[in-house]
Amino acid sequence: MKAKRYDEAFKRQAVELMLTGGRSVKEIAADLGVSAFTLYQWKKEHAPPPGGGGGAAPKSMAEVIRENAELRKELEYVRMQRDILKKTAFILGEPPRNTTGGSRR
Repeated sequence: MKAKRYDEAFKRQAVELMLTGGRSVKEIAADLGVSAFTLYQWKKEHAPPPGGGGGAAPKSMAEVIRENAELRKELEYVRMQRDILKKTAFILGEPPRNTTGGSRR
């Protein structure tokens, strides 16, 4: 019996089903006609790294430089917002100034 060959797209879709399908690995394996062991092997090869929060890692130095520039712009914007909030909090937290030297009744 000749072993079946599956293309990379099929393997990636199978792994995605494992990660987001809401079904057991055995059920997915049975639907796809492969063993659960095979699915776990594909998962090792094709699953995104854990903790992925930020998306895929940059692939070239040009992408790293571009991403770094974008992050620096965003950081500057956030710092500006923070400074504005600090100044606003200070202004609102000050006791009112009495420019007339006190009220006389």
